[in-house]
Amino acid sequence: MNSLNLRPIGVVRCQISKSSEMPKQGIPARVEVFSEYAPGLLGIERSTHVMVLGWLHQADRDVLQVRRPRYTETEVRRGVFACRAPVRPNPLGVTIVKLLNVEGNVLHVDGLDMTDGTPVLDLKPHAAGFDGVFCARSARDLSRLADPDSEHALRSMVREAENFHGERCAGVVAGARMVYHAMKIFGVAQKDPRVVLSVGEDGCMADSVQALVGATFGNKRLECGSQSAFVLSCEGQELWFRPRYLEHTPLEELLEQDIDALFDCEVSSSSLL
Repeated sequence: MNSLNLRPIGVVRCQISKSSEMPKQGIPARVEVFSEYAPGLLGIERSTHVMVLGWLHQADRDVLQVRRPRYTETEVRRGVFACRAPVRPNPLGVTIVKLLNVEGNVLHVDGLDMTDGTPVLDLKPHAAGFDGVFCARSARDLSRLADPDSEHALRSMVREAENFHGERCAGVVAGARMVYHAMKIFGVAQKDPRVVLSVGEDGCMADSVQALVGATFGNKRLECGSQSAFVLSCEGQELWFRPRYLEHTPLEELLEQDIDALFDCEVSSSSLL
């Protein structure tokens, strides 16, 4: 096999230098492209999102299996090729970020989870028609929560819903809270194929919940309700959510408030409460 010769085309600049301190959802950052590669940025500002390929220089290259502490399943370990762990023989990181603006050879982005000084190997525009596969499922989507109070899992769901909807708003966050609560009440995975969704009138919440549970008309798990309530059902059990007025509530409060402050909730079976 011919030897591989990778040349960094830029570097990440951000406020976090240790991978252990990086939030799972990433942070605002700059990607500084070296001057000799700057001509390659021509036209990149027409993209709203960009894939950043980086060399995770702090990662362990000798690990082939890792533990997954946040979700319950029979397997306690998984191979690095079956998950998104940074540790792997060739620590390549791929993150889709929102492109905020371009200043010369510097990209200002949001949602990058690479530490300061990470070598950037490539940049590619993200195209939803080619790269976005709504029907795709991973072990994460089909695994139940091990910790029902995991803040990490909830914030990851908010980001997933935001990516589908196009922006983070009160409806998107409330929709994530709705699905997260249903996962705990029903004891199911996020995209459990048994869950059926009936959407209410709020379009933002509808986008959020549909994205998170993977419901479509085609898979017969999506229905249009005739009222404002959202209903999640699983094997004969129904969980009703009637949204309260949330428009001017700060998003962080929506993440932290009790579910009863966001919705009038009703479960069809008292045995679930």
